[in-house]
Amino acid sequence: MLAAPAAACTDSDDVNTLCVNEQAFVHDLAAAGITPTQTPRIMLNQANGLCGLLANGVPRTVVVQKVYGSAAMHLNQAEAIVTAAQKHLCAFTLNGG
Repeated sequence: MLAAPAAACTDSDDVNTLCVNEQAFVHDLAAAGITPTQTPRIMLNQANGLCGLLANGVPRTVVVQKVYGSAAMHLNQAEAIVTAAQKHLCAFTLNGG
């Protein structure tokens, strides 16, 4: 008997249809006490933008400050957003890059 095919991740705003790494990103934000004010897809698009900044050589501390200055949050929450993006979305930073 064959197993049912795995459901593909989509561009939907439904957290259940996000890719596994995207779901992990959203979960890490919730674990850090971050309450989303936007849809998961918008949050992921913004986080991928952070990955772009990091890939272009913007120092991590500067990226954290950009996140911190863009919304009402604590500095540790901005840190958590960048950390979660690096961990789950920015493949090039897995080795500390």
